[in-house]
Amino acid sequence: MKVKTLVLSLIAVALILAGCQKTPAPTMQSVVNAKGYREASLIGMKLQWKFDGQDLEIVLTAPTTGWVAIGFDPSTMMKDANFILAYVKDGQVSAIDQYGSQLTNHSPDTTLGGTDDVTAVSGSDDGNTTEVTLRIPANSGDKYDHALAPGEEHTVLLAYGPKDDFETQHTARGKLKLIL
Repeated sequence: MKVKTLVLSLIAVALILAGCQKTPAPTMQSVVNAKGYREASLIGMKLQWKFDGQDLEIVLTAPTTGWVAIGFDPSTMMKDANFILAYVKDGQVSAIDQYGSQLTNHSPDTTLGGTDDVTAVSGSDDGNTTEVTLRIPANSGDKYDHALAPGEEHTVLLAYGPKDDFETQHTARGKLKLIL
Protein backbone atom coordinates (compact mmCIF):
# COMPACT_ATOMS: atom_id res chain seq x y z
CA MET A 1 0.00 0.00 0.00
CA LYS A 2 2.83 2.42 0.86
CA VAL A 3 4.57 1.71 -2.45
CA LYS A 4 1.34 2.31 -4.39
CA THR A 5 0.78 5.63 -2.57
CA LEU A 6 4.38 6.67 -3.23
CA VAL A 7 4.15 5.80 -6.93
CA LEU A 8 0.85 7.67 -7.32
CA SER A 9 2.31 10.70 -5.51
CA LEU A 10 5.35 10.73 -7.80
CA ILE A 11 3.15 10.49 -10.88
CA ALA A 12 1.00 13.39 -9.64
CA VAL A 13 4.07 15.58 -9.02
CA ALA A 14 5.47 14.72 -12.47
CA LEU A 15 2.17 15.63 -14.16
CA ILE A 16 1.96 18.93 -12.28
CA LEU A 17 5.53 19.87 -13.21
CA ALA A 18 5.00 18.84 -16.83
CA GLY A 19 1.86 20.99 -16.98
CA CYS A 20 3.67 24.00 -15.53
CA GLN A 21 6.38 23.79 -18.16
CA LYS A 22 4.17 23.18 -21.17
CA THR A 23 1.29 25.57 -20.53
CA PRO A 24 1.30 28.11 -23.35
CA ALA A 25 0.81 31.72 -22.38
CA PRO A 26 -2.18 33.37 -24.03
CA THR A 27 -1.29 36.25 -26.35
CA MET A 28 -3.15 39.27 -25.04
CA GLN A 29 -4.22 42.25 -27.08
CA SER A 30 -3.46 45.48 -25.31
CA VAL A 31 -5.43 48.70 -25.53
CA VAL A 32 -4.13 52.25 -25.18
CA ASN A 33 -5.78 54.14 -22.33
CA ALA A 34 -6.42 57.89 -21.97
CA LYS A 35 -3.01 58.44 -20.32
CA GLY A 36 -1.16 56.90 -23.27
CA TYR A 37 -0.32 53.61 -21.55
CA ARG A 38 -0.95 50.25 -23.15
CA GLU A 39 -2.78 47.98 -20.73
CA ALA A 40 -3.71 44.36 -20.16
CA SER A 41 -5.21 42.44 -17.24
CA LEU A 42 -4.75 38.97 -15.83
CA ILE A 43 -5.43 37.31 -12.43
CA GLY A 44 -7.30 40.42 -11.29
CA MET A 45 -4.13 42.45 -11.81
CA LYS A 46 -3.76 45.35 -14.23
CA LEU A 47 -0.53 46.04 -16.11
CA GLN A 48 0.02 49.37 -17.85
CA TRP A 49 3.18 50.30 -19.75
CA LYS A 50 4.69 52.80 -22.12
CA PHE A 51 8.12 53.53 -23.49
CA ASP A 52 9.54 56.91 -22.50
CA GLY A 53 12.83 57.55 -24.28
CA GLN A 54 15.24 54.79 -23.25
CA ASP A 55 13.02 53.63 -20.36
CA LEU A 56 9.96 51.46 -19.93
CA GLU A 57 7.46 52.86 -17.43
CA ILE A 58 5.29 50.21 -15.79
CA VAL A 59 2.19 50.60 -13.59
CA LEU A 60 1.12 47.50 -11.65
CA THR A 61 -2.25 47.43 -9.84
CA ALA A 62 -3.45 44.41 -7.85
CA PRO A 63 -6.07 43.51 -5.22
CA THR A 64 -3.55 43.20 -2.39
CA THR A 65 -1.99 45.22 0.38
CA GLY A 66 1.30 43.40 -0.22
CA TRP A 67 3.81 43.18 -3.05
CA VAL A 68 3.24 43.22 -6.81
CA ALA A 69 5.60 41.88 -9.47
CA ILE A 70 6.28 41.54 -13.16
CA GLY A 71 8.72 39.21 -14.86
CA PHE A 72 9.96 39.26 -18.45
CA ASP A 73 10.92 36.33 -20.68
CA PRO A 74 11.46 33.24 -18.52
CA SER A 75 12.98 30.25 -20.28
CA THR A 76 11.01 27.70 -18.20
CA MET A 77 8.64 28.49 -15.34
CA MET A 78 10.47 31.35 -13.50
CA LYS A 79 14.02 30.53 -14.64
CA ASP A 80 15.93 33.29 -16.46
CA ALA A 81 13.15 35.88 -16.09
CA ASN A 82 13.93 39.50 -15.26
CA PHE A 83 11.71 40.22 -12.23
CA ILE A 84 10.71 43.58 -10.79
CA LEU A 85 8.98 43.42 -7.38
CA ALA A 86 7.57 46.34 -5.38
CA TYR A 87 5.40 47.16 -2.40
CA VAL A 88 4.15 50.26 -0.60
CA LYS A 89 4.61 50.57 3.17
CA ASP A 90 3.89 53.72 5.17
CA GLY A 91 3.55 55.65 1.90
CA GLN A 92 7.02 54.66 0.66
CA VAL A 93 7.65 52.42 -2.36
CA SER A 94 10.29 49.71 -2.11
CA ALA A 95 11.33 48.05 -5.37
CA ILE A 96 13.94 45.49 -6.35
CA ASP A 97 15.37 44.03 -9.56
CA GLN A 98 15.68 40.23 -9.43
CA TYR A 99 16.57 37.34 -11.73
CA GLY A 100 14.95 33.91 -12.06
CA SER A 101 17.89 31.91 -10.76
CA GLN A 102 15.94 28.63 -10.53
CA LEU A 103 12.70 27.14 -11.85
CA THR A 104 10.74 28.44 -8.87
CA ASN A 105 13.00 31.02 -7.25
CA HIS A 106 14.53 34.40 -7.96
CA SER A 107 17.43 36.34 -6.45
CA PRO A 108 18.40 40.02 -6.38
CA ASP A 109 20.53 40.94 -9.40
CA THR A 110 23.06 42.52 -7.04
CA THR A 111 23.72 39.23 -5.21
CA LEU A 112 24.45 37.58 -8.57
CA GLY A 113 26.92 40.27 -9.64
CA GLY A 114 24.44 42.38 -11.60
CA THR A 115 22.90 45.79 -10.96
CA ASP A 116 19.57 46.94 -9.52
CA ASP A 117 18.02 48.81 -12.46
CA VAL A 118 14.55 49.71 -11.20
CA THR A 119 13.40 53.16 -10.12
CA ALA A 120 10.28 53.53 -8.00
CA VAL A 121 8.31 56.52 -9.31
CA SER A 122 5.22 56.39 -7.09
CA GLY A 123 2.88 54.08 -5.26
CA SER A 124 -0.22 53.79 -3.15
CA ASP A 125 -1.93 51.24 -0.92
CA ASP A 126 -5.52 52.08 0.02
CA GLY A 127 -6.06 49.04 2.25
CA ASN A 128 -7.50 46.96 -0.62
CA THR A 129 -5.35 47.67 -3.67
CA THR A 130 -1.67 48.28 -4.24
CA GLU A 131 -0.53 50.34 -7.23
CA VAL A 132 3.07 51.15 -8.11
CA THR A 133 4.67 53.04 -10.97
CA LEU A 134 8.18 51.87 -11.84
CA ARG A 135 10.80 52.66 -14.47
CA ILE A 136 13.39 50.32 -15.90
CA PRO A 137 15.88 50.89 -18.72
CA ALA A 138 14.70 49.26 -21.94
CA ASN A 139 18.24 47.90 -22.26
CA SER A 140 20.24 48.17 -19.03
CA GLY A 141 23.24 46.19 -20.28
CA ASP A 142 22.97 44.00 -17.15
CA LYS A 143 23.24 40.32 -18.09
CA TYR A 144 20.41 39.60 -15.63
CA ASP A 145 17.97 41.91 -17.45
CA HIS A 146 16.35 41.38 -20.85
CA ALA A 147 16.40 44.06 -23.54
CA LEU A 148 12.87 45.28 -24.30
CA ALA A 149 11.70 47.23 -27.34
CA PRO A 150 8.39 48.55 -28.66
CA GLY A 151 6.65 46.16 -31.06
CA GLU A 152 8.39 43.01 -29.80
CA GLU A 153 6.52 40.08 -28.27
CA HIS A 154 7.55 39.07 -24.75
CA THR A 155 6.38 36.48 -22.25
CA VAL A 156 5.26 38.35 -19.13
CA LEU A 157 4.73 36.93 -15.66
CA LEU A 158 2.45 38.81 -13.25
CA ALA A 159 2.07 38.03 -9.57
CA TYR A 160 1.14 39.54 -6.23
CA GLY A 161 1.52 38.56 -2.61
CA PRO A 162 -0.05 39.35 0.76
CA LYS A 163 2.82 41.07 2.62
CA ASP A 164 5.09 44.09 2.30
CA ASP A 165 8.26 42.10 1.71
CA PHE A 166 10.18 40.36 -1.06
CA GLU A 167 10.14 36.87 0.49
CA THR A 168 6.48 35.85 0.86
CA GLN A 169 5.14 33.51 -1.81
CA HIS A 170 2.56 34.82 -4.27
CA THR A 171 -1.18 34.73 -3.69
CA ALA A 172 -1.86 34.74 -7.44
CA ARG A 173 0.27 34.42 -10.55
CA GLY A 174 -0.24 34.30 -14.28
CA LYS A 175 1.58 34.28 -17.60
CA LEU A 176 0.77 35.97 -20.89
CA LYS A 177 2.41 37.11 -24.10
CA LEU A 178 2.34 40.78 -24.99
CA ILE A 179 3.54 42.98 -27.80
CA LEU A 180 5.26 45.80 -25.93
